[in-house]
Amino acid sequence: LMIADLQKINPNASIVLCQTTYIELYRDNGEYVGNTYTLDNGPGTAMDYNGTMASVANAMGLYLFKHENTGIDIYNFNETVLDGIHLNEKGRAIYAENISKFLKEQVIPNLHK
Repeated sequence: LMIADLQKINPNASIVLCQTTYIELYRDNGEYVGNTYTLDNGPGTAMDYNGTMASVANAMGLYLFKHENTGIDIYNFNETVLDGIHLNEKGRAIYAENISKFLKEQVIPNLHK
């Protein structure tokens, strides 16, 4: 509904949906809770959410900044994430670099077509 409203207000807007980065959660006592692929608090995992986002982007002709392109993954997670979800300074820099590249390569070239 929000996307349709945005498109109605500005039919020429380029809308980018951004999938979640890799996440990994632990309890205060250090016990592992789950990650992007396993943690489900009811509505599904983060990957389920990312899949829904991809379907919406495809159905509505929107741009999709994919999970695997964010630059945050299992290999750099501990040095890029503060609390299991939110990016620290290094994580924000990596994410910004990757989304900037995506915008320059995928979105900006198509702005006036």
